[in-house]
Amino acid sequence: MTEREKEQDVQINKRNISYYDEIAENYDAILNNDGANKIIRDIVAVKFSSLVKKGGYVLDFGGGTGGDLDWLIRQHYHVIFCEPSTAMRKIAVNRVKKEFHEAIISFFDD
Repeated sequence: MTEREKEQDVQINKRNISYYDEIAENYDAILNNDGANKIIRDIVAVKFSSLVKKGGYVLDFGGGTGGDLDWLIRQHYHVIFCEPSTAMRKIAVNRVKKEFHEAIISFFDD
């Protein structure tokens, strides 16, 4: 990869993060308004849980606002949460404090 291509990747990543920072407050509503989203998330949760040992460590990469934390915590996974959007990650951290205050979630910063 050339230096120019690397710089283009960096710029694309910055734009993506900026986009998710901008929509973070509305992200859950957007997903909840899409009926197919719940079906897909439920399928992923069932499939994942059938393949990955309960109580193990999982990396929720691109975890967004923490929409999958409920089932991950109920399945006793130890979640390492990585979300590059600061605004999305902040919502996920607040979700854990309010809804899952006894869960142990490791959040990566930036």
